[in-house]
Amino acid sequence: MTLSRRHLLSSLISLFGLSGCSSSPLSLMQSTVEAINLLANGYPDVALSRSQINALPYACIQVKIGRGPRSLLVLGRQENDDLHWISADQAVIITRRGHIVRTVGLGTNLRGAHYLSTPLMPMIHSQSRHTQYQREIDIEHNDFYQVNIQSSLQYVGEETITILGIAYSTLKIQEYCKAPLIGWQHMNIYWISPEQGVMWRSLQHFAPNMPAASIEILKRPTQA
Repeated sequence: MTLSRRHLLSSLISLFGLSGCSSSPLSLMQSTVEAINLLANGYPDVALSRSQINALPYACIQVKIGRGPRSLLVLGRQENDDLHWISADQAVIITRRGHIVRTVGLGTNLRGAHYLSTPLMPMIHSQSRHTQYQREIDIEHNDFYQVNIQSSLQYVGEETITILGIAYSTLKIQEYCKAPLIGWQHMNIYWISPEQGVMWRSLQHFAPNMPAASIEILKRPTQA
């Protein structure tokens, strides 16, 4: 599906109204750029309710970058497995089966991730406790291209998580990553439904000089 950003935001404004209410879309969809600028001191999160999310006509996620505020991003476009999530200030996070594969407007951006698939779901279905794989990424910082990422996936265990009042049974998996070319090491964490393969929650690093992005699915796309 394809939505113009103007139409998407105007639809949200019509849905909630802009009468100064704290639940207006402009207050719910916190500025992602502002979130980047406030990383040092942190910022109070905007309170979201399940009823507000259910009233939205679009799929949406909640994103928190470092110590910044939680931001509401709505699904603006879907291209096969690539989901384009858009914030109020038109920052974009593109995910593929839950993984961040590109960002726009987030300071230092991830320009692309090059792999067809990850062994996450095969690992879950085979009940494997450990596996390794590699991928390549392009990073805006210093114009790095085809940076090799060596990853080690480690099964942690079953964990029930709650997102806006709904409990999900998930498997928790940690991913230890290193990019020797640029001296970058980090750890990602995924909470995945073993039955549906949905990554309901994740903590992902997308650029070497940026804090991790915490992502939760608030309203799942109908065909994702």
